[in-house]
Amino acid sequence: MQPIAQKYTTVESTGFLFSLEPVFSAIFAFIFLNENMGAQGYFGAWLILLGVLVVNTRSEFTENFVNKFFNLFISK
Repeated sequence: MQPIAQKYTTVESTGFLFSLEPVFSAIFAFIFLNENMGAQGYFGAWLILLGVLVVNTRSEFTENFVNKFFNLFISK
């Protein structure tokens, strides 16, 4: 089913959905298996969502933020 659906969507959309796979897995595990992640798991899920949001949002703010963040580590 996946290869068929991928023919009709963009690479960006596919990458976006695959990057959210761990979050969806945790949500379905919580709903169907009554599993609880704990503080580290929730923090990791928020980091994933934040990363996906930053990468998929093409705005001047996110570009400046990412450039400044990487320049902090590259210049040292």
